[in-house]
Amino acid sequence: MGYGKLGQNGTGLLSRLHARAYVIKDSKNNIVCYLSADLGMIFQSVKYTAIQIVLSKIPQSGLTHKNIMMSGIHTHSGPGAMSWRLLYNFTTYGYDKEGHDAIANGLADAIIQAYNNMQDNVTIYYNQGELPDVHINRSPQSYMNNPDIERSQYDDNLDNSFFLFKFIDKNNLPIGVITFYAIHCHTVDNTNTLVNSDNKGYAS
Repeated sequence: MGYGKLGQNGTGLLSRLHARAYVIKDSKNNIVCYLSADLGMIFQSVKYTAIQIVLSKIPQSGLTHKNIMMSGIHTHSGPGAMSWRLLYNFTTYGYDKEGHDAIANGLADAIIQAYNNMQDNVTIYYNQGELPDVHINRSPQSYMNNPDIERSQYDDNLDNSFFLFKFIDKNNLPIGVITFYAIHCHTVDNTNTLVNSDNKGYAS
């Protein structure tokens, strides 16, 4: 999708894009899936199609539209033309079914792999803290137009909150981590024409 800029067309691949999924089931058999993908955003089109694939391949899982959450890291260097909405495909000169299907299948594969690799007796630890001096506000002037009640929640003009979920197996070994941090994934500017996952994908 780039920056929604006409003429910013893909010319190659700098780094592959990945989808990373966790499937969590509690002692009462409640199940939920969280997926993060190296995409600009998760459109209804790819989410719906991916979940239909999951429903067809692992119907016994209990995973449905109600308990699968998907999030894009918001790279501006990912592919476009995958939405069912005209506005998002305007600068990509239309919808591309082949690209849409490749992404939807990749999302579904990540969920199915996570489900098939679930382990018993996993402990999830949670922590949060502050991570300052890492990012900047991309538009401080615009931010100042927010009401005082919004701006009073943060130091300066940034949310430095860092949230972490750590997964430990029955042998007390780490098997994964999910983090949330409000940094904009756009290290690469609008002259870029190579597909890549930018800073968040590189970190992941």
